[in-house]
Amino acid sequence: MNPHKFRHTFATHFVINGGDPFSLRDLLGHTNIETTKIYVDMSPKDLKTKHAKHSIISNIENDRQAGEYHEK
Repeated sequence: MNPHKFRHTFATHFVINGGDPFSLRDLLGHTNIETTKIYVDMSPKDLKTKHAKHSIISNIENDRQAGEYHEK
């Protein structure tokens, strides 16, 4: 794997595993978030998984099923 491919792989896995893009920008040494976006290549499956994990609706449903959701 060449260094450039390694950077792309690192960036994508960083975001998939919960890293935020602003920290990634700093780790990669970019001054502009637009440059960082070039390095992250998430598949539709990765996006769907990430959305489900962080979706408010999904989390309410999961909490409700676990008996942890309380309406106010």
